[in-house]
Amino acid sequence: MKPFASFVRQAGINRDRYLNNQLPTEVEELASHSPNSEATLSYLRVRIAANSAAKVKVGFRLDPHLIAQLNRVCEEKRVPRDLFMETFLNYLVNGYEEEDIPSPLALAMEYLKNPFYDAHGDRFDIYKWECFVEDSYREAITNAVKESLKVSLDNRGTSKRGEQEKRKLK
Repeated sequence: MKPFASFVRQAGINRDRYLNNQLPTEVEELASHSPNSEATLSYLRVRIAANSAAKVKVGFRLDPHLIAQLNRVCEEKRVPRDLFMETFLNYLVNGYEEEDIPSPLALAMEYLKNPFYDAHGDRFDIYKWECFVEDSYREAITNAVKESLKVSLDNRGTSKRGEQEKRKLK
């Protein structure tokens, strides 16, 4: 739980709001699986109990409807709720090494810290594309702007100011 809390704190994310947004999808995913047998449920409970000495209970502020759905699905699928939550939080923090899936939170933190790096680690230079013009286009753009201003000034008539602006363009 500490690594998860650390990630969300560093990212400036509200932990409970994040879980309220993410858990409905995960509960639906859990619901898509076949239920465990009673024997498997007993085994999972024993496994949890054996590992519980080093763990601290943590409370979350979750939507009451989400809690009800989570409890119902865990009961139907014979999955201990604490095991489901631990598995989900562990995945967010550590990914799934067996399948070479990186931590979603670590990836998110990389994007938050370095928003201009793509998934391959290459820097995307948005400023080059949006704030600068290649030399080869600069002359064409300058001429197009001048032509546009000239047409605009020609349509103004022959006011004193319009004549001054025309002279500036020549």
